[in-house]
Amino acid sequence: SGSFAVLATMYSAMNAKYLGSEGKRLLTLTEEQLKRFAQPRCRSNLYDKRRARSRNAFACMDGLIEKKLVRKEIVRNTNGGREIEKWGLLEAGEILGRLCVEFDSAVDQVLPVQGFVYKTPAKKLALCFDNREDAHFLQRIKRSCEDENVPFVEKELPAGDYLFLRRDGSSEHILPIVIERKSWSDLAESCLDKGKVRNRLDCVKIAADSICHGNCQLCKMKSSGCTQILFIIE
Repeated sequence: SGSFAVLATMYSAMNAKYLGSEGKRLLTLTEEQLKRFAQPRCRSNLYDKRRARSRNAFACMDGLIEKKLVRKEIVRNTNGGREIEKWGLLEAGEILGRLCVEFDSAVDQVLPVQGFVYKTPAKKLALCFDNREDAHFLQRIKRSCEDENVPFVEKELPAGDYLFLRRDGSSEHILPIVIERKSWSDLAESCLDKGKVRNRLDCVKIAADSICHGNCQLCKMKSSGCTQILFIIE
């Protein structure tokens, strides 16, 4: 998944088909650019390391270089003077990248992404996320919202990681859905009475002495007034 996403993204960049390209071709991409443009195509996480293997999907770059599909170069930043790693496609990688893009386009035609049907006009909606999230993850959320023109606000949420706000002039109303994001390891720890207290799910705790006094994360989400509770497990 990581290799496919990287090759397709680099080929698209070479042909000026990337977000905000304005007709400009990019023959090489920095790590930040690669992760930003390739993540939508990648099923695995290009940013965070998996706890089991202590690596992420971006580790595929070593294999692509070894197979002589991608080249790596180090350039000096003219502003700060520090060295920056950049990657570009070799001839074999360019051929394979084109095939990846063609396959990706074929899949989109057969299985098109279905859009959401909004009861509230999309332009009146804003994504509200908990400002206590990991700083690097927050930065990625903001960038994604900006890329997709999604209005957003940051607040300390008493329950959940995300809410949707409906804006009517100067007033805001919370839509009745609260979303909690967890990795599989976080979910396991929450159910096994581990991790941070505010993130535990005592209602579903897997233990003989499982007792919830209404203060666990799930109970707070239930008492928030939102009628729809959604967990995103990644």
